[in-house]
Amino acid sequence: MSDTLLTLGEVTTDRVVDFPTQRPQVPTSARERPSEADSAEILNFPTHANPSARMLPRCDLETVIAAIAESRIETLFQRQVDLRSGEVVAVEALARLRDARGALLDTATAIEQAEIHDVIGVLGRRVAERALYELAQHQLAGLRVPRIALNVSPLELCDPGYNVWLLSLLDDLKITSEQVELELTERTCRDWTTVQLQNLDVLAAQGVTLVLDDFGVGFSNWDQLKALPISGIKLDPSLTFDIERCRTSARIVAGLRQVADDLDLRLVIEGVESHTQLSVLRSLNCRQGQGFLFGRPAPLALLLNDPSEA
Repeated sequence: MSDTLLTLGEVTTDRVVDFPTQRPQVPTSARERPSEADSAEILNFPTHANPSARMLPRCDLETVIAAIAESRIETLFQRQVDLRSGEVVAVEALARLRDARGALLDTATAIEQAEIHDVIGVLGRRVAERALYELAQHQLAGLRVPRIALNVSPLELCDPGYNVWLLSLLDDLKITSEQVELELTERTCRDWTTVQLQNLDVLAAQGVTLVLDDFGVGFSNWDQLKALPISGIKLDPSLTFDIERCRTSARIVAGLRQVADDLDLRLVIEGVESHTQLSVLRSLNCRQGQGFLFGRPAPLALLLNDPSEA
């Protein structure tokens, strides 16, 4: 586990610090940029990243495929921060799809269609390529880029060659394994197969960080904490949205934080949207979080250097 992603010492500051405001100059010719067809992506991102998604119309597979083919995809990133210092410890890649009229599609429905019709593997790889390409570009510009988190459906891990593909991609882009985090979306997986576990074991052994996402909903269970080679867990926002007024929610989070500490797992609290929530989480000694309070999803260049834009 990277030391930059875990705060263990005594904290002296009690506020979220400001972020740099200088905008980067990113070279576009350092590497050949992927073609438009290859750059069309979508990935399984949770709906809490876009609170209006619940009101968006459902979409069918044909609409999803059309969005991919016509490159109607936006890739954004959202900070994960140290809850005391405000330091950016990671950024999570998020995708937005639009229909032919330019209207946003319901991300959750789009992913559901991709998984049902067995195309999530192709789509997941393409969005990973795009996000990691952006990371490589910024590194070539001499910028410090925190760890990038990619959402991965368990269905993608059914491919025995997944680990070879990802490690080869990192090698091609000159990105170290320690710079990449895979968030496993446990909503869709009850039992892990031998092939899936082999993929995870290889990636973990090579230094890729594995995190169990959406913990507390779906098929989450304690067995997964024992069976998977994970280094962290992300609590689903449903566990924390009322933490400032519900003593039970606060006690649940406090208990899970203690479990994470005992198991040496990094705990990230999702859905932090108010200073009141932040204050409660600090009092519970929760160390890392993600949410609109720290900035909305934004292009990577702005996110890293101009927090007022996010």
